[in-house]
Amino acid sequence: DDLLFSHVFIKHGFNIVEDGLGNYDIAQKKQYTIKKTILNLATLQFKRYKPLGFDKKVKSIYLTGALDIPKDLAPKVKLINPKKLWVNLTEIQRNSVLDIFGIDSNFVKRLADRSIIIFTQCLSEDGFISEEVKVDIYKRLLSNYKLDDVIIKTHPRERTKYRNLFPEVEVIDTPFPAEILPLLGVNFKKVVTLFSAAATGYQQSSV
Repeated sequence: DDLLFSHVFIKHGFNIVEDGLGNYDIAQKKQYTIKKTILNLATLQFKRYKPLGFDKKVKSIYLTGALDIPKDLAPKVKLINPKKLWVNLTEIQRNSVLDIFGIDSNFVKRLADRSIIIFTQCLSEDGFISEEVKVDIYKRLLSNYKLDDVIIKTHPRERTKYRNLFPEVEVIDTPFPAEILPLLGVNFKKVVTLFSAAATGYQQSSV
């Protein structure tokens, strides 16, 4: 609900799920004046919508409790434990979830051969830095590790061709929530990221 184009579809009394660590940040995202004006004209909404669960239109928000819950969100927060939910599913239900994201047993075996996972981010796609600078950052980061022991899990919005840049690295660019990986029993010795919330699903000692 923090994307401008989604506001056209926003109704009263809907529920949302955790969006990384954004829902734990009391400081709301600021919209550019021009974009806000266009949004208001397009949706006939002249009141500012508060994203990431803070707006009064949001009925409930499902969080994992990764950080302290902001006071403004607390009354409508429903805490969940993904690991407990996963354990309580039947094998058929688990396979149904994995099928949605195209995950099979061969996928899990590929991961088991590597001990380091790197969660990349859409820094150039979102306009924070250039593509060249982003690639250079990850080149320098990867220089610290043996490449045939590394997995790169890309952000769903990324367009960078990591397979071409690092042919020795196992690249996962299938769009699925990285939070699924710990549920599959895949243990990594080291989890590497600049600031991806996906790392919060692992033991602190490995990050």
